[in-house]
Amino acid sequence: MGALAMLVWFAAASLWRQDPWWAFPNLMASGVYGDAVFRLGFGPASWAGMALLVLFAGCWGALIGIAAPESASPFRFLLIALAAGLAWYYATVTPGVNRWAPLVPLYLSKPVLCVGHLIYGLFLAAERRHFRRILAATAAATVPGNDAHEFSAGPPPSS
Repeated sequence: MGALAMLVWFAAASLWRQDPWWAFPNLMASGVYGDAVFRLGFGPASWAGMALLVLFAGCWGALIGIAAPESASPFRFLLIALAAGLAWYYATVTPGVNRWAPLVPLYLSKPVLCVGHLIYGLFLAAERRHFRRILAATAAATVPGNDAHEFSAGPPPSS
């Protein structure tokens, strides 16, 4: 959800700058399509850019979800998630680090990028309870003697 919220934010920022809404996804695909993204309209480059953003956001979110301590209070996890969003932002704007989307920090303002990554952090914090539920279901499925199809939260069947 955080990646979709970022896409909405970047589309709104593009429209505000009087650029087409797909300008950011095209810039995200600049690692694949090069400077041709400026000549391309909405199409394969846009879809590739959106897919890359969703892929990066999913991988980063999963890593943060696994690395964050379970004992963290909701407020502390919010701070961790916001810090994770800012860490991703700094990786985006640092020269030499961002090889997948090299044109993004050159053509999109840093404040717009920073706010987008903070939005991602907010959504990451909100999704924590869903991540914990998935992790618990996965752990229950890997316990010897459990069947993989037993994901219900109800009581075990009586024998």
